[in-house]
Amino acid sequence: MKYSYVPSGVCITNITFNIDEQAIVTDIHFENGCDGNLKVLAKILSGKTVAEIIKIGRNNTCDRNPTSCMDQFANAVEEAAKEYKIDY
Repeated sequence: MKYSYVPSGVCITNITFNIDEQAIVTDIHFENGCDGNLKVLAKILSGKTVAEIIKIGRNNTCDRNPTSCMDQFANAVEEAAKEYKIDY
């Protein structure tokens, strides 16, 4: 299932990804932000579960911001799992 998320408090303006019934996340794309870093992040995280992404990403901050691109991505995958009623 394709999911789109509009993050807040970060440079990226949209996150899209696929999530399947087993809570596996693939096809991750970030719009705007630090392009090179986000491309690598998408490659590293593709194929991981919602639980793994939340564990890795939750509560990471960027500079003085209370959030980060990774924290926002963790929020996105958790929101998608809840919306699609996927156990993780």
